[in-house]
Amino acid sequence: MRLCQHYQVSYNEGVVVGKENIDLIVDQLVVILESDVHNSEKNSLIKENYFDTFAEIYNDSSITGSMLRDIIYEKWIENRVKLLDHLITSWENWAFAWDNADKKKF
Repeated sequence: MRLCQHYQVSYNEGVVVGKENIDLIVDQLVVILESDVHNSEKNSLIKENYFDTFAEIYNDSSITGSMLRDIIYEKWIENRVKLLDHLITSWENWAFAWDNADKKKF
């Protein structure tokens, strides 16, 4: 299997998976990842919708779990790690400047 141009279309043994199906599944995974883990009723409905999408698409597609993991990492996790790194770097820079400033009040 190969992923083409940011998962526009993937090819596996002649089966083409449209971007729309992949986007639908990825969007549902992001909702699950961002959902309130303490709200079990809401999570149950979200996971049920995710399973329904799986059941509808799976037999007619070449979407794999590892493909979804790679897309989620690239689209969701990697961006959040970059943001976290930026926020931590900003904190450290501010702390250094604050500690070395003549006055700590503005």
